[in-house]
Amino acid sequence: MANRTKIRDMEQVRRWFEDGWTMAEMRRFYLENYHEETSPAMWTAIRRKLGYDSTIVHDPELMPWSLAPEHRHLFPAKMLRAEARVRAGKETARSHELQLWKAKRQELGQVVYYDATWPNGFYYVPREPGDGDLVARPGSRELLPAGAEIPGEI
Repeated sequence: MANRTKIRDMEQVRRWFEDGWTMAEMRRFYLENYHEETSPAMWTAIRRKLGYDSTIVHDPELMPWSLAPEHRHLFPAKMLRAEARVRAGKETARSHELQLWKAKRQELGQVVYYDATWPNGFYYVPREPGDGDLVARPGSRELLPAGAEIPGEI
């Protein structure tokens, strides 16, 4: 059986990658214009096939934990992933939001703490000696400390 692709114009897709389109933009375009549902995995495979670098950046200094599935898309995780991209020299669509978030953590003397067993997973906790610039040392907090905040946006 022949390998079927949903891609109508590979050169157009190449231009989109060159122009910095996100996978969400490409998926939306295909749905609105071709009435084709596409998946992030499909776009990742095409990105790799065309020889482009991965968009995923992992920085164990910023994300030293294995996140529970229900915590992967919470705001602190998004900000830490955006910061990892910046530190790796890549662009992020969240640069303004990231700067505001980092300034707020600095102003309040807070770092991000994560514990999958706690109800919300992520908390902003007061900075302690030995913590990183944005992240508390893993396992450094036995109990939820006084002054811990449940993260919201920014």
